[in-house]
Amino acid sequence: MNWRKNLYVLCFCNFFANIGFNMVIPFMPVILQQNAGVTENLSFWSGMMSMMVYFTYVIVQPIWGSMADRSGKRMLLLRSGLGIGLSYFMIANCRSIWALLAVRALNGALMGFIPASNILLSSTTPSYAVGYALGTLNMAVAVGTVLGPVVGGALVESLGITYSLYFGGVIMLIVGLAAFFGTEEQPIPANVVLSPFWQDVKEVLADPGIRTPIFCLFTLNMCNQMILPILPLFVAGLQAERAQLMVGVVYSISAVSLALGSPLINKLHGRKYHISYAVILVSCLLLAGGTTLLQGLASGLLFLVIQRFIYGFFQSGITVASNVLVAINAPDEKRGRVFSLVNSIASTGFIIGPVIGGNLGEINYRVPFIAAALFFCLAGVYLWQWQKRNPGGIEKDFSDDGEEMA
Repeated sequence: MNWRKNLYVLCFCNFFANIGFNMVIPFMPVILQQNAGVTENLSFWSGMMSMMVYFTYVIVQPIWGSMADRSGKRMLLLRSGLGIGLSYFMIANCRSIWALLAVRALNGALMGFIPASNILLSSTTPSYAVGYALGTLNMAVAVGTVLGPVVGGALVESLGITYSLYFGGVIMLIVGLAAFFGTEEQPIPANVVLSPFWQDVKEVLADPGIRTPIFCLFTLNMCNQMILPILPLFVAGLQAERAQLMVGVVYSISAVSLALGSPLINKLHGRKYHISYAVILVSCLLLAGGTTLLQGLASGLLFLVIQRFIYGFFQSGITVASNVLVAINAPDEKRGRVFSLVNSIASTGFIIGPVIGGNLGEINYRVPFIAAALFFCLAGVYLWQWQKRNPGGIEKDFSDDGEEMA
């Protein structure tokens, strides 16, 4: 099993997949206005579109995880890439709010390219290299996230939202096929027997090494989604000229620091510094809260861009540390189901966040930032207090033998 080949292929595919994702997501208000004819309550409907995607995503993720452990992880990559690509073609042709809501629900049921990549990579990578591999993959995801909104913004400005959706759909079809045919995994035994769903849920929630990442990822997802649906409207209020292009820049800038920060997490936890993942998570939650508050207080675009850039470093810390903890604590034979359950439970934050943010945005576009900052800080303080009572409770010992990961 060549784990490095899997890493390189998945980094390549996730880079382009996230260009495809982020050509579409930041411009949902534009889709609502131009394709579905929505002229009022844009903040509310943008939140509902995000909520619907993750509502179906949460429901079906455990099903995909069970299929991965029974039939192989590569099928998840193919299903997600092709499914999302086709759903983008359908979104481009929606002409009513209800049709768009239904297709977004389908989009959510077929999503999961990044989690599927995490599952495959963590199950084919030796333990000493898991942190390096997931950090590198997260960097590729972030770089694609950087370019996606910029590419999407330029296409929306020049060609319109419909052709941007077509372009994103083609990208997703290609990466789905490339990921399936370019990776490899161990054959699944023909007589594999899966434990009952509720037993898996009970085991996941009983293990603090997995429960803590769920808590942190839930907080990150919820707080991000409180802000993202109203961010285009907030940016437009700060900069009216070439607003769509500026939305792409603001979305992208945090992904630049996300890409830069992801490899650093493995260094911080490595032999030289050996900072625990618990400390990394607590620090990143608190600092993410501070930078989120400053974003909401921004009175100019430059200050907002700077704070979004700084915020990306703390987002990378939460994401990478959480995924590595899941990988090293999940049993090999259940890794697909565990990752899917973690993503499913944590993704309830994607459902709650847009509803809270969309409604708070009706008051004032700054209010969701302030609320998200408060949630980040409360989560950081809670985890800090829990870790003081349970030192070393979330990290299993695993070998760092082998090569030092750069």
